[in-house]
Amino acid sequence: TPCGRRKSQAARSTVNSVSATNALGQSIGSATSSFLNNELTVTLTGIPDNTRVKVNVTGVNGAGVADVLLGFLVGDVTGNGAVNAGDIAATKARVGQTVGATTYRYDLNGNGLINAQDVSMVKARAGWMLP
Repeated sequence: TPCGRRKSQAARSTVNSVSATNALGQSIGSATSSFLNNELTVTLTGIPDNTRVKVNVTGVNGAGVADVLLGFLVGDVTGNGAVNAGDIAATKARVGQTVGATTYRYDLNGNGLINAQDVSMVKARAGWMLP
């Protein structure tokens, strides 16, 4: 299941609530929050592929509200909201590289290797776009 993280600096170590909703305002997936040294991390799980999500955090610094819009699209390794030739080329260029902090997005099947299987997965999704 695709998941995402977004970090924001805050002066408190609590929030009132965190939620994830779809374009219709309906709850989607699961959103949890945690703090470490005044850094807020929101973890999303159960977000379907090809989905736009609004993450809402309330009660930051006791009263603040933060909204972040995210898109989840497997194969969109360039992050432009569509799977196209640029994503295929970018994945091909990383075949054989070690999966790490800057290359994890090219390991589409999550097997720890960037290889021809990942390129094939991107090719199979060419033409997909975020709604």
